[in-house]
Amino acid sequence: MTTLISPDTNRISAMGFPSIAHVPVIFATSGQYLRVENRYLRERATGDWYPDNGSPYPSKLTLIKTAYSLLNFIEWSDVRGFTFETTTYDNVLQYQREQLNGTWSTYERPLAAATANQRADEVTHFLTWAAFRGLREPFDVKRFYARRRFSGDTGPPRMVRAGRAKQRNTAQTSSNFVLPTIPEVRTWLSLLRETKGTAKYLACRCIIEVGLRRHEVEALTVSQWPTRSNIRDAIERHQTNVSLELHVTKGGYSRTVEVPMQLAISIRQWIDEKRPTYEYRLLKKRRWKTAIQLFLSDHQTAHGNPISAMTIYRAFTEVKPGPRVWTPHKGRHVFACFFILNALELEARPHGGISVMGADWAMHRGQFWLTMLRDQLGHKTMTTVMTYLRWLITSCGIADLMTAYHSLLNDDAA
Repeated sequence: MTTLISPDTNRISAMGFPSIAHVPVIFATSGQYLRVENRYLRERATGDWYPDNGSPYPSKLTLIKTAYSLLNFIEWSDVRGFTFETTTYDNVLQYQREQLNGTWSTYERPLAAATANQRADEVTHFLTWAAFRGLREPFDVKRFYARRRFSGDTGPPRMVRAGRAKQRNTAQTSSNFVLPTIPEVRTWLSLLRETKGTAKYLACRCIIEVGLRRHEVEALTVSQWPTRSNIRDAIERHQTNVSLELHVTKGGYSRTVEVPMQLAISIRQWIDEKRPTYEYRLLKKRRWKTAIQLFLSDHQTAHGNPISAMTIYRAFTEVKPGPRVWTPHKGRHVFACFFILNALELEARPHGGISVMGADWAMHRGQFWLTMLRDQLGHKTMTTVMTYLRWLITSCGIADLMTAYHSLLNDDAA
């Protein structure tokens, strides 16, 4: 079986290769180092090559997903008798079909179109790169411009390959987009701090209160966090938030987010007062010279260990009792939806509340705050943002107004 290894990033960086320290490494079943595939991963990481519509600097999580897609294709190719030099686009479509019908899956069950498409996309990128580098014959792929689903989406039309499987629109509706209450979240956070430690508690708050993705939290460094001087200046200017620049993001592009003042202060105090102890234990244990990652574990069984994205995921899913179907992704939903709802309530309060302002006002202002929130969350399109708007319709009572309207129409028709 082909093997994927995640290197020790601190050790690789100390050896003088910081730009590729986070790049996963693929080995063949025989233990052979796969030079071409690993060269591709390195060039993706450094931005020396990237696909159309792709990021020139993909995140660590994106690289891992890319590596696993390549690994899966390598195993399929070995079974089917192909190599990257001989594989055609028809073979890639065959690989995609066999996932869709369950021929190529762990439990011989059909895989989702999104999974099959993503894997076939990555393979297409890899083979296109190999041809571009002269490592194989030209690799011909038919492509076309796909129309965008929502009129609010910006940017040029997206170029996609022909033959992709049709994916269902999985946008959530108000019936299955159910969020926990604020008391439920507070109770869970208290239990998290008690059972998992302050570091994981603060890391998870970055998701719930700032809207960061878990791999963005994992990648935060000490030098990124606002200093005491930054926080003091913001307080003197009567600001309620402090700016934080993210360098490792889903799209690979830096973005600036706003951190609530109380959270900024809490994490800064933890950095200055508690973190040095855990850093000392980490350096002593692993013989490193320094540790730049912000969140280091203070749990008694893992003192000093850097908190990973997977650790954050387990914190959400394993600490019980907790909100129903509780994950870091849903934590971002909580931040987004309650941020918007709170903003509308503050705006409407002087005028008697949201219900008094009416549906048109709530929809209009909701769109405004959603646009503001889109930058904070790092969404490229309006797809997910529209999900929040549907939730907003229900939460603000607008759905009740619509129901009454439809009932009136039905009464008139009768």
